[in-house]
Amino acid sequence: MGNEVIVFGPLLLLCAAAEGIGGVRLLGGWISPPFLLSLSAYCALTRRSWIMAAEIVVVGIVQDSISFTPLGFSIAIFGLMGVVLERIRPVLYASHLITQAVLGGVLGAVFGFSGAVAYMARGVMPSLTTLIRVITGMSIAAAVTTPVTFWVGGHLDRMVGSHAGAH
Repeated sequence: MGNEVIVFGPLLLLCAAAEGIGGVRLLGGWISPPFLLSLSAYCALTRRSWIMAAEIVVVGIVQDSISFTPLGFSIAIFGLMGVVLERIRPVLYASHLITQAVLGGVLGAVFGFSGAVAYMARGVMPSLTTLIRVITGMSIAAAVTTPVTFWVGGHLDRMVGSHAGAH
C-alpha cells in the first residue's frame, strides 16, 4: 500500500504540471492535454478500490483547480469512470498500448461531452460544430496521453517494487 501512495505523489505532480503548463492547438481549438484524466484511469486499473477512490478524489480536486469546470465536477466524472473501469478491469489488457490508446480515446470523448453538458447547464450553448470538435479533440488528446501516463506510472511502480493491480 505504501509504495502505491509513494508512486502517486510524483505521478500526480507530473500530470498536473504537464496539463497545467500548456496546451496544444487541435482542430481549431486550444486543448490542454488530459494527463489527469489518464492518471485517474491508471489508478482505476492498477489500484485497490479504496486506494483508487482516494486517489481519484485528489486527482479530481486538482483537475477542477486548474480548469474552468465547477469544483466537484471532475471528482464525479472521474469517480463514475473509476467504478466502471474497476468493474471491467478483468477483461481489459491494460498493459497493451492499443488498449490504453482506445481507452484514452473513449474516456476523452466522454469527458469532453460531459464538459460540454456542464457548460450547457450554465446556459452556454455551444454549436454542434464546436461540440463535435471538443469531443473529437479530447478523444485524440486522451488517446495520446493515456499510454504515456500508463508507461510512466508502470515504470514508477516497478521502480519502487509495487505490485499495483495485483490483488
